[in-house]
Amino acid sequence: MKTKLALLPLVAFFLSADGQDEAARHKERMDTAQDAKDDLKDALDSKSREKAVEPAEKLVQLSEQEEDYWKQAKLEREVKLAQQSVSASRAIAAAVKDERFDEALRAYGELESTCRRAMTCTRKNARLLHLNNSLYGLLLRDSSGRRRSSSITWTAVARSTAIDVASVWQSNSPSIH
Repeated sequence: MKTKLALLPLVAFFLSADGQDEAARHKERMDTAQDAKDDLKDALDSKSREKAVEPAEKLVQLSEQEEDYWKQAKLEREVKLAQQSVSASRAIAAAVKDERFDEALRAYGELESTCRRAMTCTRKNARLLHLNNSLYGLLLRDSSGRRRSSSITWTAVARSTAIDVASVWQSNSPSIH
């Protein structure tokens, strides 16, 4: 039963006002991280320490914030991926500072791989969260489609929908190596 309720913390977190604000900050961090990765890749290709230090340090900071974000959402798989991103980002930053560009490029490849796996998880979570929201909307309407006053609490709805959705999510989630 514990594993079947895996999405319950995600649903509750993202439907709270703080969760929605944090989700917007998460998207902004991901956009900023992509820009930093692009700048870093250009700097690594040109073997420019001066150009690589700032985006490398920025990626460490953003990765650490992402780890905190996923810990708050209580999603173990995403926390592990974020921890891998932090590790790869720190390895890049350390290698860049010492001008070990081949090592930095290898760590950059690890970061890219982790980011792709994390994006796959995030997309699946977003689809499932949308499904939960849609199901919740349906449960608050009567047979004629009018909104009804409901004595059903969000917690009960989340539990009933998350059980079904969590089993789909688990069967479609990529494994972490």
